[in-house]
Amino acid sequence: MMNNNKILLDVFKKFKEKYDNNEFVINSDNSKMLELINHTMELNPSIPYVDLSETIGRKTSEYVNRELEWYLSQSLNINDIPGKVPKIWKSICSTNNEINSNYGYLIFSEKNFNQYLNCKKQLEADKNTRRAIMIYNRPSIQVDYKKDGMNDFICTLANQFFIRNNKLISIYSMRSNDAIFGFFNDFYWACFVYDLLYKELLNIYPELQYGSIFWNANSFHLYERHFKLLKNI
Repeated sequence: MMNNNKILLDVFKKFKEKYDNNEFVINSDNSKMLELINHTMELNPSIPYVDLSETIGRKTSEYVNRELEWYLSQSLNINDIPGKVPKIWKSICSTNNEINSNYGYLIFSEKNFNQYLNCKKQLEADKNTRRAIMIYNRPSIQVDYKKDGMNDFICTLANQFFIRNNKLISIYSMRSNDAIFGFFNDFYWACFVYDLLYKELLNIYPELQYGSIFWNANSFHLYERHFKLLKNI
């Protein structure tokens, strides 16, 4: 069985190598960043929590449950997040406290063309389909990301599913993925969606088994403010 913790630790070792070799990317604000381009990991969707607390001092936090509740509400307003609103959402929202990246809205809402439902229907109609895809991003994001003072360019591109060798396979594709706050939260969400789809498909394919999530990050990166987390590696 895939060990998600070990796989992620190996990724942070790669970041540490880049750090030691001064292989930095300089951002527009002149801050440094460590980056892995076109990074792919095969992960176990049955274990949504990642725990690297003994090495980098990070693990999946309780916030993911609050974020999940907000996602499922499909609200685009950050004030609808249960409890305290995280700083990151406040920093990128519009003047009306709205964002683009409520992932529940993006895949469940009729207003965004029922991405989850369409994906499920494709798999139910054809076990070998290549059309079972949930599209998170959209062409208009090129201008929508800065609407009304917003700065929210959706990070996830799409999530495609296959059934092969009687296993459900997910390919989760991201244009940009912060290795600290972004990944831990996004992977939890991806596992939730995977499990939901898997359980519904059991009604059609009762012998269906759990497979893998192939995590594809076009830019998997670590910001300078998190470099200190590498000290114990």
